[in-house]
Amino acid sequence: MSEESNALIIVVGGDGRRGLAVPDARVRHFQGASYGGNGATRSAVTAIRNGAVDLVLLLARWLGHSECEALLDACRAAGVSWHLVSGGLSAARRDALAFMVTWGG
Repeated sequence: MSEESNALIIVVGGDGRRGLAVPDARVRHFQGASYGGNGATRSAVTAIRNGAVDLVLLLARWLGHSECEALLDACRAAGVSWHLVSGGLSAARRDALAFMVTWGG
């Protein structure tokens, strides 16, 4: 987990619109490749591999299989928690809030 007092949660997929706010957490959004975010996915993988991320929320509806696999491989290798979200930002927020309840920061 990150050294900061607040968890870092990244949301990957969709058009990268900001909209997920979680108390006591920093949230970064990364576009999916279908929205022109090829570089964004690579940036997310790099952040995960560098150990800077506490939770990855994958917006499955808006991610391709190869994107998901690259992100999941990075999460597994770095020991980062991840969750495949079947809905949109409302579902992602629910999952992030559930994570924050158990996060030991």
